[in-house]
Amino acid sequence: MPDAKSNCVKIYLKLKIKIKMKTSLNKIVISLGLAMGVSTYANADISPTAALKFSDGVTSCVIGEDLSTATGCLYDVVATNVSYFGMDTSGDGVIQDGEKTVLIGTGNGITIGAAQAVGEIDQTWSFGGNPGNHFTTQGLTVTGTGNTAILDMTGWTIFWNGGPTDLGNGLIGDTGGFASITCATDCTLGDSFVLDYAAQAPAGPTYGLLYSLHLEGTISAVPVPAAVWLFGSGLLGLFGFSRRKVNH
Repeated sequence: MPDAKSNCVKIYLKLKIKIKMKTSLNKIVISLGLAMGVSTYANADISPTAALKFSDGVTSCVIGEDLSTATGCLYDVVATNVSYFGMDTSGDGVIQDGEKTVLIGTGNGITIGAAQAVGEIDQTWSFGGNPGNHFTTQGLTVTGTGNTAILDMTGWTIFWNGGPTDLGNGLIGDTGGFASITCATDCTLGDSFVLDYAAQAPAGPTYGLLYSLHLEGTISAVPVPAAVWLFGSGLLGLFGFSRRKVNH
């Protein structure tokens, strides 16, 4: 018959195995959380893996009626607000309302740190009678503190009039190549933001044109792909099965 010492050793070994398994499980859960893009920036600045989900642009009349009526805007005086871009086609150095085009987001808008193809940022728009989209050739990076941040626009590109134009290298003064982000509070998930960017097209179909971008929206988390969740739940189920075996 086993003595008391042997029973104590067995209990100790079981507890030790359980502690090790629990520690390993916690590490895996944390690692999965990081891999899935779960934010660790609850009390910090904008996450380098967040998304700038911008609200749809709006066009309205400045004078008379509204765009939904047959008469439209009086004198064709139109205002473009919320989220839009513009190009100075007149060459006067100022982007007028008539040179702006509203942007309608797709998915999460701009996903920081990830390259995005045509159709992943905005819906196809028309400018000057030609369709176009924005895309990025590399992930945009962000830095900043508090309620302000700077977004490196290297890789920000417009596809329009049959070809791409790299607008991330269209430098203007000392702030060229970088967009400014101003948040309502602290630029964490759920906070609202306003983004402004200006560039002069260095090449391509829009060569030499002044370009501006204005976005308003909410900083959001990037949804986790279903395959990652399935992988994580499978690992957790495996550990649950192993724990049952130990208990028996």
